[in-house]
Amino acid sequence: MAPGGKEQYLLCGQFLPAQQGGKAEWTPFATIKTSGYEQWIGAQAVGFCQSSALKWDQVGDLSSSLQSRLDSLR
Repeated sequence: MAPGGKEQYLLCGQFLPAQQGGKAEWTPFATIKTSGYEQWIGAQAVGFCQSSALKWDQVGDLSSSLQSRLDSLR
């Protein structure tokens, strides 16, 4: 919840950057719907996504659906 009691949406996840030479590592991110969007990457994102004040949507894992949509754009 945002100040004032309004719902505030947050998308948490990890991405694997394209590998260039060395070993790629998963990078956490948090995208927050504010008046626009804010995106936090790395250690700062983890803090947002581990907050005890979060209410998780029970939709399930959307990774496969998102990957299919990305693949269809190629």
